[in-house]
Amino acid sequence: KPVVMGIFGFLAVAFFVGPLLDTCSVFLVMSRISLKGAMAFYISGFPVNLRQAAATAIVLLVLGKPLLEKLDRCILSEEELADAASPALADIRRKILRSGQRLRETLDKMVRNQDVQKCLQDARVTMRDGRFVLPVKAEHRGQVQGLIHDTSASGQTLFIEPLAVVEANNDMRLLESLEQEEIERIITELCADCGTWA
Repeated sequence: KPVVMGIFGFLAVAFFVGPLLDTCSVFLVMSRISLKGAMAFYISGFPVNLRQAAATAIVLLVLGKPLLEKLDRCILSEEELADAASPALADIRRKILRSGQRLRETLDKMVRNQDVQKCLQDARVTMRDGRFVLPVKAEHRGQVQGLIHDTSASGQTLFIEPLAVVEANNDMRLLESLEQEEIERIITELCADCGTWA
């Protein structure tokens, strides 16, 4: 049972296979040291008025306050690291946000253009394969120059990445790749820290 495994189990895993732990496992380490979480299992034998103090003492003894604070600062949920996890991650995410906004602005201008509008199945920007595209009517494919990423089931709509945004989309994908690399680096570091304290 997860509660029985608790913090000691996850720290033992971190000790032996540190870099192999994923975000979910590190999150579980953090969640198990919460006074609202599974730590209660280990202190259930204490008098009620001493349980919080006992839990705090156990947490600090096992992990130490710096690691406890680091985990709390870095991890938002089972699937997400906080921007504060590292300056590099925060910087990359700011760039992704700015790049995405510029991309949407460029495509929104295209959608508002009357010559382009008549070629679209509907006036919206969508995504295919992680890239921003426009839903173009099949009979107008030659009027919107770009890369075809997908086709609707009926074949009446082509999802085209306009040539005007190909380079910007490439930049976005590069930034997303850098973000993932930084996330993996942070996770490896957190796992190593947990392993050190195990």
